[in-house]
Amino acid sequence: MTEQETVMHREAWVAFESGQFQSWHALPLDGRHAFDGGADAKPGHGYFPLWKPITEFTEVLIFAQRLQAAVASTEPYQVTMELLGAKGWELVPGDRRWRPFYEEHRLQTAAWERTVLLPAGGVQDSGRELVVAPSLHLLRRFGWAGASEQVVRSIQDEAFGPV
Repeated sequence: MTEQETVMHREAWVAFESGQFQSWHALPLDGRHAFDGGADAKPGHGYFPLWKPITEFTEVLIFAQRLQAAVASTEPYQVTMELLGAKGWELVPGDRRWRPFYEEHRLQTAAWERTVLLPAGGVQDSGRELVVAPSLHLLRRFGWAGASEQVVRSIQDEAFGPV
């Protein structure tokens, strides 16, 4: 059995001495895991767990802040987050402990991108705080009017512990 068949969160990271890095996070495909959202989605359709952008964007921005501080604290950092190939995918709670949405929410765009700038010398805001705006922007692209800062912070607290 390969790692791809046994690991819930398929991702790859690469960092360079220059301070640049990339991370790739696979979209869920098979619904095998209790918290990936497959059980909430309509059969035969792509699905996107609500927690996915929030937790992965948080990891990326916290890593970017640490990397900037370690290798290039006097240089500005630009962190670009993208979602490609998920147009029409359904937004699902992604956690069987949460109630399903009352309405269907599908991604309305083929490509999504947002950039967060970390100024030279770092930023006062934590990676958690920097994630709020891009997470809400993406969640609203699914047509979900209920996306709120409170939802983002609650998911961060669940995944990473309270601040």
